[in-house]
Amino acid sequence: MNKSLSFSDEPDSDAIDSMVQWLKHNKEPIERVREYHRKTAEARLLLIRGNPKVVFTKYPRLLDTPGLIHQDFNVLHPLAGDMFLLWTPAVARKLLQYADKQNGWFRHLGADGDHSTLTGMNCDFMSHCS
Repeated sequence: MNKSLSFSDEPDSDAIDSMVQWLKHNKEPIERVREYHRKTAEARLLLIRGNPKVVFTKYPRLLDTPGLIHQDFNVLHPLAGDMFLLWTPAVARKLLQYADKQNGWFRHLGADGDHSTLTGMNCDFMSHCS
């Protein structure tokens, strides 16, 4: 089943393009980073579903701003509450292993070495592991 996504509160494409360009070149003020990231969450989801290989190039703040992945989860799944924070290290490890199989994404997340032993304490590059 091929489902088409539509988000009624999504900014128009020109506004999204403008915010994405700003995010590519700015890390602060953090309040604006979070605001623009929140406003582009739905567009990012569509990009990830359509062409996931470019997500870190188009949205580099995902790699250097803690909490943005958690924020995306809350924007995209507002009724889930803090379910994202309840993921166990085993789930995080499986996600990272899958990502690593997809063209070595593990290194793009800033992790080196053996990721088979990840725990909640040593996966701090993940937004939910502080």
